[in-house]
Amino acid sequence: MKGQFRNLAGKRYGRLLVVKRVENRNKHVYWLCRCDCGNEVEVRCDALTRGPTVSCGCYQRDVVTTHGMWQTSIYRLWRSMLGRCENPNGHAYKLYGGRGIKVCERWHDFLSFLADMGERPRGCTLDRIDNDGNYELSNCRWATPKQQGRNRANNRMLTFRGETRCIAEWADMLPLKDSAIRGRLKKGWTPEQALSIASGKVNQWNRAKILGASLAS
Repeated sequence: MKGQFRNLAGKRYGRLLVVKRVENRNKHVYWLCRCDCGNEVEVRCDALTRGPTVSCGCYQRDVVTTHGMWQTSIYRLWRSMLGRCENPNGHAYKLYGGRGIKVCERWHDFLSFLADMGERPRGCTLDRIDNDGNYELSNCRWATPKQQGRNRANNRMLTFRGETRCIAEWADMLPLKDSAIRGRLKKGWTPEQALSIASGKVNQWNRAKILGASLAS
């Protein structure tokens, strides 16, 4: 079993503090955990490390009693957020927790996360404004797929006339296509040149052979 020999004693998973390892059952490793509510429970190793179990059962009862949202999409989104940042066995961990991205302490509680972010707008998902920043209120927003796509870490950002935006945003704002901007940059044009010359004037600029000149707006 993957992770069979990891020592989890002393580690915390949600409301559970791992106390000690107990005997194997059906070839699976189990750990004795003490819940914040005072109960003790034996939990299978992968149920801890992969996120499904975060309490002795009291957390689910609290959520259901309070607002009944434990089966909603925003609750699943919250669980996924925690898994990406705190579960080394998760498929996306290397892109989040592996890069040092964390979930703020307050957002380890679903009710606090919900209070800060509110209900998820239709068609939106959770987006970090700074892709290298943590999951916290000052760095998160509800964003459309288009907004999220433009905020990816691998997007090239260009500064032009005092503003920094991704290529797709500049293409929307200027009479230029995304592919045209990328093509110019690939040829060695500076951001100023690539964004200053209107498409219809390209040949004129090429004929004049002044590509390297300082361009007027």
